[in-house]
Amino acid sequence: MTPSQLRYFLVLCETKNFTRAAHRCAVSQPSLTNAIKALEDELGGALFFRRPQVQLTTLGRALRPHFRSIVKAIDKTPQIAAALFTKSQRRSGSAPLSTP
Repeated sequence: MTPSQLRYFLVLCETKNFTRAAHRCAVSQPSLTNAIKALEDELGGALFFRRPQVQLTTLGRALRPHFRSIVKAIDKTPQIAAALFTKSQRRSGSAPLSTP
């Protein structure tokens, strides 16, 4: 399970259309479809009914709030790290670490 797969899932929940979701995620439609299929395979069940229109399955409905929380936490991580690093710098009086 990757952050991208979770983001694709959430966008597909909003758009209810694989082509529009792929466009919003800036990926090809087959890439988005394959990512959703791989996520479903990993979880052991379908997340969406595909016909007659895209709709969440019971599994998809159950996992949606968890996936939303995970993506929100991932999105916040850089700000949390920056804030912690800044506090750490102030306490120790050290310069930021440089990368090789």
